[in-house]
Amino acid sequence: MGCFALMLLFLTTIFVEVLGVPLDSELVARASLKEGKKRCSQNPSEGEALPGRKDNMDERGKYHGGDMVLTPDQLGELKQGINGDNYRWPGGIVPYVIDTNFSPSERTSVLAGINLITSKTCIKFTNRTAENSYVFIRRGNDGTGCYSSVGRQASQPQVVNIQGNYPSGTCAYPGIVAHELIHALGFYHEHSRTDRDDFITVSWSNINGGSAYNFDKYPASFVSLFGVSYDYDSLMHYSAYAFAINHNLPTLIPKQSGVSNSRLGQRSKVSTLDAQKINTMYKDLCT
Repeated sequence: MGCFALMLLFLTTIFVEVLGVPLDSELVARASLKEGKKRCSQNPSEGEALPGRKDNMDERGKYHGGDMVLTPDQLGELKQGINGDNYRWPGGIVPYVIDTNFSPSERTSVLAGINLITSKTCIKFTNRTAENSYVFIRRGNDGTGCYSSVGRQASQPQVVNIQGNYPSGTCAYPGIVAHELIHALGFYHEHSRTDRDDFITVSWSNINGGSAYNFDKYPASFVSLFGVSYDYDSLMHYSAYAFAINHNLPTLIPKQSGVSNSRLGQRSKVSTLDAQKINTMYKDLCT
């Protein structure tokens, strides 16, 4: 699909938004638009604005792992999938509010990110009415990046920050939105699994100073793997170049033959194993 055709598709998408066509119909056009935008861009990574960057926007923040806002208890426990129903969303239902400051195209990406999760799992996102615990999907200003709390924060709203479209980059891509929302469901990053050393090599010498803790692996006593094997295709996996000193060299190298560096850190879809873990975590809660 050419860039001119993509512009027409973008205009069609806006008309769809205005005319109120159902969400499923919108997403067909939006998914095609997203793929086309990637082809028209010279940036190798979603959200990239600075030349030479091969990492993802959600890996660039100042929070734990780049994009996780942790409570003191969580910092002391650090699990890939948090144990304890107090961090689960009752009934697998997540009330949410979308910031009205998003542009129409950014809002489109937020809705598409929600759909990436709901189309493959038992999780439901519903417009907030009077719930005390809910997700506020906020349009972040330039430089705020992408971040989320991990798991449900009881009796209070929690922010999922999605930086809008600015010169420094944007988090308003469906895959990045879904990544942050899966944190809010209760999941950490895939590369922090107890068994990760069997699947990837960490190039410690190429990791930015002060960022090495983002590559810690969590002990078996604290990690819930839900019986699911390591997933190079996970939406929750770091890219191969996360926190790199030299952005031409990887910080994470797959050990499995035939797995390329570019396969790590995809932000296009919820993988089959991602969905399996979410459904297992919420199997006794989903309505």
